[in-house]
Amino acid sequence: MTATFDLASQPWIPVLRSDGRPDLVGIREALGGAPGILAVDAGSPLVTAALHRVLLAVLHRVIGGPADAEDWDAVWSAGRFDPVRLDAYLGAWADRFDLFDARHPFMQDPQVAAAESKPVAILLPERASERNSALLFDHTIEASLRPAEAACAVLVAHLYGPPGMMTPHPTDPKKSCQAGPLTGTATVFARGRTLFETLCLNLVRYAPTDGEPIAGDATDRPNWERTEPLVPGERAVRGWLDELTWLSRGILLHPEIDANGATVVRRAAMTRGEERYRGAAGSRSRTEPTFLAFRANPQAKTETADPFLPIRFEAARAFWRDSTALLVAADDRSSIRPKVIDWIGLLAREGYGDLPRTRIVPLDAYGLTMASGRASKPYLWRREHLAVSPAILEDRAIQDLVARAARYAEAVGSLFEPRYVREVGVKPAPGPFLVLAEELGDRDRVTVDPVRVAAPYWAALDPAFARFVEALGDPDAAARTAAFLAWTDAVGSAATGAFRSATRDLERQPRAALAVASADIVFRRQLAALRAKHVPEVSA
Repeated sequence: MTATFDLASQPWIPVLRSDGRPDLVGIREALGGAPGILAVDAGSPLVTAALHRVLLAVLHRVIGGPADAEDWDAVWSAGRFDPVRLDAYLGAWADRFDLFDARHPFMQDPQVAAAESKPVAILLPERASERNSALLFDHTIEASLRPAEAACAVLVAHLYGPPGMMTPHPTDPKKSCQAGPLTGTATVFARGRTLFETLCLNLVRYAPTDGEPIAGDATDRPNWERTEPLVPGERAVRGWLDELTWLSRGILLHPEIDANGATVVRRAAMTRGEERYRGAAGSRSRTEPTFLAFRANPQAKTETADPFLPIRFEAARAFWRDSTALLVAADDRSSIRPKVIDWIGLLAREGYGDLPRTRIVPLDAYGLTMASGRASKPYLWRREHLAVSPAILEDRAIQDLVARAARYAEAVGSLFEPRYVREVGVKPAPGPFLVLAEELGDRDRVTVDPVRVAAPYWAALDPAFARFVEALGDPDAAARTAAFLAWTDAVGSAATGAFRSATRDLERQPRAALAVASADIVFRRQLAALRAKHVPEVSA
């Protein structure tokens, strides 16, 4: 019995219906019924991100664009994706959407049938495997995936695969491979009120010969349409559709029929796949600018070094702290915000779509971070969101308020580290926790854990920043100024509370109480100096 699973029609994409019910749908229903679906909502943030990319690649192909904002507005105004064109596209490529097709299995490489098969857990970063050992909460030896789960696993393996040694491809003896396109990044999607709106908001201008969203040519297409076999090694990205569906691994699922007659996948082959050219031309800021934010790389001293590094999740750092790179169009190229943010700002500014200044558009971020010093070891994955007004995305004065707000929070946050603090005088001065450590005779500064003492400060600012950003959509400049001042008050209050919490137990010890008193004087003085520097007269 030959296994088959049609991804166009069979249920495999996890969604929330308009009434909040979870369900599984195929590609045809996900796109054709998008107005009646709230969102794609998988248990894994990596799967959710990967599914959005597949649906967007299909849409770009179905629509043939959008070539400009007018094309985009026609799609938005229709209120649904054209079912005739959708059916025509899915019908034309029906065999390519079969997960187990003998010649063109979806997003796989039949050449690796000759490679050694291994437990299918090798595709999953959250499962224990030979590539991901010593997981605390998973000791799976032999995973068994249903076809719907296996399809999602293939997508995640291509996007989030770790670098390192791997089974060689049958056509190439090399074993080492690069990381997947999104490994170690936080990818950002705008979220609408329905799946239709979400996909539209992220359906950026597609004009590859004009370099939008990245440079490309007439050969650009999703990789499920390709006729040429996968050749492991470096090659140039052909365009945005190629990048959305990049085959970073040579993968082949091995389906079997279980005792109940159901198709399952217990084993798969995975080898090195295609890699971008190294150097500036192949940097992520060139190939993945649409949904990633970047900061300038201060270590980029050579042509092969990436001039920009993608923003990523960090264990003790909330994503809103990178809001400058995410939301602000930096003229000095110190950061690059995602092109999808530029696109939504343009649509709002030109009056396309239902994007008034008073509307709140959530930005959802999904990502996988690798362990420090162990690039092949998954460390954490996360989903976060930040609700913003379209006004922030297109108004430079409001963006300046966001940047100033983030800078002030970071400056005050530096008070919790046992080191010299800048911006509090003519020259750097010992911070309050450095003073505390020195007066306690703590040369190794073990008394003060900067992550622990700062945790209450940053936690208190999470809801405050959300309120601040939402308030910036107010058309009244005075109201925006008031929101900024309320934010600075919240920063001061959070810092004071965190300082008190960190020193409360020490105050009960006579000798330590004197040290705390000295640190408190320094803390209050430096907090006042930072406020004076960062909160002059405000206008927006």
